[in-house]
Amino acid sequence: MDKLGKRLEQAINNSNKNLVELAEIIGISEKTIRNYKKDGNKIPSGNLLLLAKECDVSPEWLLTGKGEMLLQEQKTTPHEPSLSKEERELLLNFKELPPDLQEIHFLEIKTDALKEKRKQRSNNPLEAPTKTDATA
Repeated sequence: MDKLGKRLEQAINNSNKNLVELAEIIGISEKTIRNYKKDGNKIPSGNLLLLAKECDVSPEWLLTGKGEMLLQEQKTTPHEPSLSKEERELLLNFKELPPDLQEIHFLEIKTDALKEKRKQRSNNPLEAPTKTDATA
């Protein structure tokens, strides 16, 4: 295993994803990732960037070993919650739908969420209605 392969293994171990999930997200096989870990010099640049992104590590660190490893250490914005396995699976399935069905399902979910929000507000008399509620 070369140095880049070791850094890739470290990045994967520090991520909240296993090899199967990572392979599915990136669109490559689990075997390909194992091969990258053995011989990191053969990682195409596009896949290296995707791996870095999905493992929340700096692409520079992954490639060279220089700089901070974790992207979270470099961010100045609040930490976004990571997605659960079920949420990632839902997003992957959604991405496989044709664009017209994606739009339909997105609008249905958005409508249901707004209805639920209004229902919760109507059950809470202390919360004042917003302008959008008053005009709806």
